[in-house]
Amino acid sequence: MVVSRILTPDEFGLYAMSIIGVLLLNIFAGFGLSFAIVREPEVNQEQLSTIFWVQLGGNVALFMIAIPLAFILDDFFSEPEVTHLFLLLSPLFLINGLVPVQDALFSREMDYKVFTYRTLFAETLAAAAAITAALLGAGIYSLILHALSAASLKAIFIWRISPWRPTSQFNWKSIENMWSFGKRMYLNQMIQSIFGQSRTLIFGRLFGADVLGHFNRASNLNVTVNQLSSGTYTQLAFSALSRINTNRESFLDAMKRGLTIKGALMVSAIGFFFIAGDAVILLMYGNQWVYAASLFPLLTISGMFGYLGSFIRASMEAFGRSDLTLKLQLMFSGSLIAAYAVAYFYGLEAMLYFTAALSVVKLFIGFSFASNAFGIPFRELFLDSAKLWLLPVGLMLMCRGAVIQFHFNPWLTAAGYLLFLILYFRRYYRDSVWNEVGQILAVFSEKTQRMMAGLRAKKRK
Repeated sequence: MVVSRILTPDEFGLYAMSIIGVLLLNIFAGFGLSFAIVREPEVNQEQLSTIFWVQLGGNVALFMIAIPLAFILDDFFSEPEVTHLFLLLSPLFLINGLVPVQDALFSREMDYKVFTYRTLFAETLAAAAAITAALLGAGIYSLILHALSAASLKAIFIWRISPWRPTSQFNWKSIENMWSFGKRMYLNQMIQSIFGQSRTLIFGRLFGADVLGHFNRASNLNVTVNQLSSGTYTQLAFSALSRINTNRESFLDAMKRGLTIKGALMVSAIGFFFIAGDAVILLMYGNQWVYAASLFPLLTISGMFGYLGSFIRASMEAFGRSDLTLKLQLMFSGSLIAAYAVAYFYGLEAMLYFTAALSVVKLFIGFSFASNAFGIPFRELFLDSAKLWLLPVGLMLMCRGAVIQFHFNPWLTAAGYLLFLILYFRRYYRDSVWNEVGQILAVFSEKTQRMMAGLRAKKRK
């Protein structure tokens, strides 16, 4: 928020053109082995060390490839600054190659407080450094500083807190079974990332740095909202469901409840930002981001249905059907070509309307594949989860229409929508969601009391 008020959309666009090289090459890192670590019933030191050296070696190779790629990006975007900015970001390959195994081990144990502490530690210091640099006139280099310092601090933290260390052991045969699962996940992730990151390449080439800066600012906020509302929930679901994937009845019960709760979370969070999204952008980033404000509400619809579909895919992967999610990803990636054609002929906003409609189609296809994977009738699987959030989605669209057509106050309209949600979900979730929220609060209260008791004991000593 602070840096967005200091830097221009053009500088954010140049940064997006520079970081895209890192993101594209990162597609080829990891080989899906981190997912295999989470899903395997048992892993040993030899397997973990082998995976560590494979992933680190791959990232070193990517670091070497980054040098010639920098000049290719320069020619592609016709922006001379991109070359040296990308080279400044290239150490990220080496830094990121140090942590995948430790991250996977913490995910395997579902020890997510480590990720919380790491993010607080790294992002707080990195944000302070970036803001200071921006205030001192560093411009786009403040964004480079943030990326490098955040990655470095996260790596330092995870090595400091993790008890696991690699050894010199290396035996490819020890991870062959893990690779058989991981390779499909790897291909799935690779295809998803290639087409996901291709937006920056296409929009930067077609529309230039300024429009790309607006789009990325709106898109990043959309990703943040979705991540806060349900992204971590999806990550947790993969680890949790992987633990019970041998018990079909328990698995399906947990998956259905998770899908229903996720739908409620998504509608609650995304609905507010869809209704008042343009006002939120202007409040947070300032009047220089007016065009980003017009794009943001359109992105929220695609994000809502897209992240709902991601829970379905995570469930299928935890069930061992990564073959189906790979087929899904291949189908969905092809549809992006049509979206880019719309952008080329009719403009960026027309493409966002197209992708919003497309996200609904993708969700239905995802349910169809899940029905096949779990052996559940499509109607049963869809209606069990959708019957509670279809009405809120309809109301959300009506509220947004009232803001645009009749100039209703976006803040008051969004507040009225949230009030409706409280009453609506309270009626249906009195015995489920509210109980689970109460249990979470009880656990939090208990941990807080234990922590305070420990502090008082130390003080007495």
